[in-house]
Formats: sequence, C-alpha cells, structure tokens
Amino acid sequence: RARIERFTARAGEGTLNLSGEAVLGATPQARLQLEAQRFQLLGRVDRRIVASGASLLQLDRERVRLEGKFGVDEGLIDFSKSDAPALSDDVIVKRAVDTAVPAAPARPAGVGPRAPALDLDLRVDLGQKLRVRGRGLETGLEGELRLTSPNNRLAVNGTVRAADGTYAAYGQKLEIDGLLLAYDGWWLGQGIAPER
Repeated sequence: RARIERFTARAGEGTLNLSGEAVLGATPQARLQLEAQRFQLLGRVDRRIVASGASLLQLDRERVRLEGKFGVDEGLIDFSKSDAPALSDDVIVKRAVDTAVPAAPARPAGVGPRAPALDLDLRVDLGQKLRVRGRGLETGLEGELRLTSPNNRLAVNGTVRAADGTYAAYGQKLEIDGLLLAYDGWWLGQGIAPER
C-alpha cells in the first residue's frame, strides 16, 4: 500500500495539491484527489489559462473513473500569430534512413490484458475572464461544458456564449451580438452527434 501524504506543485500564483493512496499487487487500485487553486495550466504570452477546481481519480483493473469540476479563473487564447513557420523554397530536407526497431507482432484476438473502461464526468466552467483573439475576432467566452465518455468515446455537452465580442472586417469593427454554440453529445474525433 502506498499513500501520498503531500504533493504540491506551483505555477504562476497558484498551487496544485494531490493526495490519495494506492494498493499494489494482483488487484491494483488507486484513489487520488486533485485540487487546483488559481493554477496556471498554460503560461505562454499568447496562450494563458488559470484554473481552479477539484477532481477524483479512481482506477482498478477494470475501470478508470475521473470526475470533478474545474473553472477558468482567467485566460487568453491568441491565435493571431499561430501560423507555423515555413522553410524557404530553396531549402531541401533529406531524411535519414529509418533505423527504428520493428514493432512487436500484434497479439491474436482475445489474448492479453484488456484495456480498462473509461468513466469520465468532468465539468468545465469557462468563467467570466476567458478571452479569444485573432483573425479580427476578439471576444470573451462564457458557458459550461461537460465531458463524458459513453462507450469509451469522448463526448461534449454544454453551451458556449460570446460576451463583449467584436469582429474587425471590411474596414469596420462589428459588435458580436448573440453568438451561442451548443454541444449536445458531440463526439470528439467525429464531429457528429450520436444516434438517439
């Protein structure tokens, strides 16, 4: 049996605390609690996210369960300079001969351990101080999203609203009025709602 008495990480002005215990052996189990207080998840000039919240992670051989709620205290996503740098036309890239170790042969069906099921229930409150900027757009984002995992596939439900937004186009600065994005069972990786 292992117990985390105290684990603290600092980023920006905030902290991240982790506690819990794990049982090792033939039937391993773990229960970990995570708490964030104004923890800086991203600290770049063009991407900054400060968040608070708590979550509980439970895992065993059959299932991984993650539940909790986090809120964005403040943030900025600036994609005005997000284009990747490109090489000049006169630059030629030659790749080395692939010397990677060949992959192990695949196991026959029904052989080997089965991956544990994912049971996800995370709520994300975007708060009042999340801003998005770039390509003429500048707006705040508000709302709440819920991330779940039906049939081991990541799904998103919730709404996102634009707040105090403007869009610069055609020599004018337009005010954004009433932008609302609704996610109802949208499956990441497919972009479509599951059949009901």
